[in-house]
Amino acid sequence: MIGGVEPHPKPTPFYKLTQVVVGPEDWVVMPKNHYPEPVVYGTELTVVIGKRGRSFSEEQADDHIWGYTILNDMTMRGAYNTVAKVFDTSAPVGPWIVPKDQVPDPHNVSLLFRINGRQVQEGTTRDLRFSIPSMVAECSKWLTLEPGDIMATGDVGATVPLEPGDIMEAEVEGIGILRNPAKLEE
Repeated sequence: MIGGVEPHPKPTPFYKLTQVVVGPEDWVVMPKNHYPEPVVYGTELTVVIGKRGRSFSEEQADDHIWGYTILNDMTMRGAYNTVAKVFDTSAPVGPWIVPKDQVPDPHNVSLLFRINGRQVQEGTTRDLRFSIPSMVAECSKWLTLEPGDIMATGDVGATVPLEPGDIMEAEVEGIGILRNPAKLEE
């Protein structure tokens, strides 16, 4: 049990819309109608799909992965599920895509998060509840995956809320550091 709730036996995806994606150094704008409720973050190793496919097996999943990048999963705590993860600027991605052959073991990379230079999150992809092939294959059961689609794999949980003016750094070993400042919506 996690937090009194039985974990789901299969990966359960959530979606970020394309208009919420921002790049490195772009502002993350915290919604003023939600503030001062907490907005949190999470460093996530993120799969980049390179080959179209649907309804393929875990064994075939690697054939559909082109590489990896970083996603900072911004979430409004206390908001209902359908909007908690999809506010404007809630998906910083980057700083680049690393081809999969340059990430020897995606199930063994460190995940770090810093706010204003202070480390507030540390983990590893060894602790993911599901393997990357199982996540990719599970999503392919419902969606045709297209080249350029991205799939975040999960984080270790935020420890402190974000504040306007904070500078965030999401780091994935072997990929780099995704840096974004945060501000309150005007």
